[in-house]
Amino acid sequence: MNKFVSQKGFTLIEMVIVIAVVGILMGLAFNGIRGVQSAARDTKRTADLRSMQSYLELYFNKCGHYPGNADCTENSSQNFAGMKSVIEQSVANTGDIPEDPQKSGGASYVYGTDANNNEYVIGATMEKTKPRGSAAGTIDGVNCDAAKLFCLRS
Repeated sequence: MNKFVSQKGFTLIEMVIVIAVVGILMGLAFNGIRGVQSAARDTKRTADLRSMQSYLELYFNKCGHYPGNADCTENSSQNFAGMKSVIEQSVANTGDIPEDPQKSGGASYVYGTDANNNEYVIGATMEKTKPRGSAAGTIDGVNCDAAKLFCLRS
């Protein structure tokens, strides 16, 4: 029998080093993906606001004012949930008004009107930075000057 038999395979140290390197590379890749996902959700929020503007204009054409205290459907809609309900009852189908893509984590949609329901502001809290073109000022407690709140006004 040969004294110098070559053994094939990896040592435990080699395996640990390979696993560590693969783990580091996966961590870097997932960290890069997370930023892209946030940007994609922010882009969807901006598109959602533009879509909701269309429904608000349809409502205005039907009722002569934006959803607020006195609605065509006799419901109060001083916040986004109320506005969504009123719009779905009058000019849109149930489920047409989009919801925040993350649905948690502090990002959300907001809505407010002036005292006469002749102006509105609709906004979304962004995860990254506020895009250009955001409205300024405050309507019905919606502060569009906040750092990450992107707003559209009538």
